[in-house]
Amino acid sequence: MVTITFTCGGSTLSESVPLDFGTVMAGESSEIKSVVVKNTGASTAEQCVIRAVEATTTNGFSSTTQSGTASETYSAQTFSSAANGTYYASAYIGEGANYGTSTGGSIATNGSYTYYTKWTPPSSATAGNKVWGNEFSCVYV
Repeated sequence: MVTITFTCGGSTLSESVPLDFGTVMAGESSEIKSVVVKNTGASTAEQCVIRAVEATTTNGFSSTTQSGTASETYSAQTFSSAANGTYYASAYIGEGANYGTSTGGSIATNGSYTYYTKWTPPSSATAGNKVWGNEFSCVYV
C-alpha cells in the first residue's frame, strides 16, 4: 500500500485545502509553487505522474467544483522538476523520472520528491475565481 501526502508552504494539500496560486493577471504567470510529495506507505510508488484535470466527479473528485474553461484552468497549469527549469503539461516525478520520455519515476517508502508548478492563464481569460484539480497516479509494488 502507498500513502501519499502533498505539502506546499507547510500545509498538507487536499480537496478542502487546495493549492492556491493567488491573484494572477490574465496573460501572466503565477508565483512558482514548490510541492513536496511524500510516500509514508509500506510500498514503493512507481511510475508517478501528476496531471492538471477538470474538477469533476468523473475525474474522482467528491463533487464537481470546476470553475473556468479548460484554457483558463487545468490547461494553463504546468510542472517542472526544477524551479527555473522547463515546464510541461504533466509532472513526471520521483527517482528516475524523465520529462523527455514522459516516464514517471519512483518514490520509496518514507521517501519524498519535490516538484514545481505555476499557472499561466491566457490573456483572454475572464476575471474571477478559477477551480480545477490535480490528479496523482502511480503503481505500487
